[in-house]
Amino acid sequence: MGTLSKATGGKEIYIATKRSPKSKVKFAQFIQDNWDYALEIGYFTDEEMLFLLRIHRFLQFKSNCIVNDIHSRSPIPMTQKAIAERLGTSTPTVSKIVNNLN
Repeated sequence: MGTLSKATGGKEIYIATKRSPKSKVKFAQFIQDNWDYALEIGYFTDEEMLFLLRIHRFLQFKSNCIVNDIHSRSPIPMTQKAIAERLGTSTPTVSKIVNNLN
């Protein structure tokens, strides 16, 4: 491991198994400890929690950007109107929730 670390300029190295191409399980990034803490202290309203759970499928990995197509090489951030349309709700509702989360 030390030799590998030196060869990569000191970057952190880890060992993992390669996912089988036959595996139907998709990678998911969800930070349970953060959610657990936020729920314990009552940080979010029910409306905010529902919004965050519904919107997470549009969060592009490594960008924190809400996009229409998470697989696009050149994703375009969604507007609040587009988010409302995808979630089947109104733009004022999305705007209110987003402003409260800021």
